[in-house]
Amino acid sequence: MAPGGGPEPTSLGEMLRAAREAKRLSVPDVIRATRIVPRYIEAIEEDRFTDLPPPPYAQIFLTSYAKAVGIPPREVLERYCGITGEAPAHKQKIWEESAEQVATPRARPFPWVIVVVVVVLLVAIAFIASRG
Repeated sequence: MAPGGGPEPTSLGEMLRAAREAKRLSVPDVIRATRIVPRYIEAIEEDRFTDLPPPPYAQIFLTSYAKAVGIPPREVLERYCGITGEAPAHKQKIWEESAEQVATPRARPFPWVIVVVVVVLLVAIAFIASRG
């Protein structure tokens, strides 16, 4: 039995919706938590996976949604890949990384570039000054 005494959800979308409802989350709550646009939340909950973007993005959306409602992302992605026949994007990596890590930009090397340029300029100035 599913939480609340109803029958077990039979589809992936039903499973995610049931988990959302069990946590008393509204669709807008999930949208805020995942930053997934409403039409994709609807498509996921209605098992309309062909309405989602290409598989790597769809899998990231499913990972985010699963985390938001407390379901292991690996379980969701295995079901999705079984339904669609798609291979998991990035193999194990997408299952093990959090959606936040996937969406978070990496640190920029910009400060290091400035340091290197300044050091090179100082060396060039010292070289020119020692010759003159």
